[in-house]
Amino acid sequence: MPKRTNDVERIARELLQEQGYRVQRDLPHEPRVTIPAKPGQVYRCAVVCCTHFGNVHQELGALEEFCHYAESKGIEDFWHAGDAVDGSEAMHRDAPYEHFKHGYSAQANYMVEVLPRLKSGRWKYILGNHEESFLKGDGGDVGDLVSAKRPDVEYLGRRAAAVKIGSTRFYIMHGAGGTSYARSYKLQKRIEQFNDEDRPHVLLMGNYHVAAHIPRYQNCEGFMLPCFEQQTPFLKGLGLSPVIGGLILEIEIGDKTPRAVRVEWRTYRPTERGKR
Repeated sequence: MPKRTNDVERIARELLQEQGYRVQRDLPHEPRVTIPAKPGQVYRCAVVCCTHFGNVHQELGALEEFCHYAESKGIEDFWHAGDAVDGSEAMHRDAPYEHFKHGYSAQANYMVEVLPRLKSGRWKYILGNHEESFLKGDGGDVGDLVSAKRPDVEYLGRRAAAVKIGSTRFYIMHGAGGTSYARSYKLQKRIEQFNDEDRPHVLLMGNYHVAAHIPRYQNCEGFMLPCFEQQTPFLKGLGLSPVIGGLILEIEIGDKTPRAVRVEWRTYRPTERGKR
């Protein structure tokens, strides 16, 4: 669909919503993305997840430092694997007490304001379950609003994106449910659930606020993504401690499979107060 048509559709939807109408449309799930690359080339990107903007436990300072560091390394592609904002107050019991931005418009516009602005790079963004909580009520699509106001944010769709980088199959997703008894269990099972012909060479899975890497499992490099939110009272009650940080990936493209996958984890200690 041409960009002009997209703009007309967005403006019409916003006008109807302002008049009190609830407008719903089909949201893209697992969009297909192609990034040209030839054997021998190296694709580099930075990956973040679970920034939970609008929650007092956000770690915005750490996120800004990570993005600055990644740009200093020459990274231009930045992926956000969802839960960019904290979502509806119905998401969890402590939300009404932890939010300093309440509701869809406040949180989405706050994301427009604080998501680090890149000097020459671009964000690629999928929704997580916290953004989707607004779709269940009277809110709207965070991705639509943010990408309309931030030209450096490419909104891909809901929960997952299947990416082809040359011959490399790259899959980024936002998982569901809580953390398993063993940190890597859900990552392992998700790798196993792919059909052989669709199984990615690189899988990035967010939602769980922990870091893990399973190298070359069923021909897949599997990663669980850390977060940029410090331990909340809810997580503390469950005995869970998040890993704060992001990762930088280097994928050396091969003829059929990656020749090499290199990762740099960059992690941070929680601040006394993550809110900025």
